[in-house]
Amino acid sequence: MRVVSGEYPETDVVAYVIIGDGARDERILRAIAEKFDHSKVVKIPQLPCGMRYSKTLGLKGLVGCTETLAACINITKVRTYVYVIDREHVGPEERVPEELRRVLTERGFEVEEVRQLDVGAWFVKARRGTKEITLYVAILGFNTKIEENLAKLIELLHHELVKPNKENISKWLKEHKLDDYELVRQASKRIIREAFPSLAIIVEKLSQDP
Repeated sequence: MRVVSGEYPETDVVAYVIIGDGARDERILRAIAEKFDHSKVVKIPQLPCGMRYSKTLGLKGLVGCTETLAACINITKVRTYVYVIDREHVGPEERVPEELRRVLTERGFEVEEVRQLDVGAWFVKARRGTKEITLYVAILGFNTKIEENLAKLIELLHHELVKPNKENISKWLKEHKLDDYELVRQASKRIIREAFPSLAIIVEKLSQDP
């Protein structure tokens, strides 16, 4: 699977991805996606001139996410979306389905189904007018953020314990002449599923979609 941005034929895109919290999330998503069906393409959409993404983080950022969804629904034929965000902005996982329903409903969506796929991975089926969408939500980090996933990956691949914060992860990567993208590319699918369970299961679902 490939993650693209900019101009790309819409007919080849299986899903749009909305990144809520930074470039690192995007790089890691690209590296994980490459391990699955290479005929599939997911795209980070660029909105038309005059429209901007919300910078609000977490489930509150779903307000911006749903505004983006509404815009994409109106101008594209893509009906599957992925929202990626760090756990520190989400709060207790048991509140996720209620918050998803509330925010989507407030933005004019009729929510038909909310279902947990795995820890940190959620599936939503919703409708806006006559148009039905599928939304996957990938929550990164075991307690707070994506650096915890990277620390777990380093432990599994290199058998070293690194504190799960940006400073220590960046220091370790520099010492080993790697970046986060290259580190993820070293891992097997089995290790990816253990280190990044929410992203792995969602990417795998997308790769299986017809």
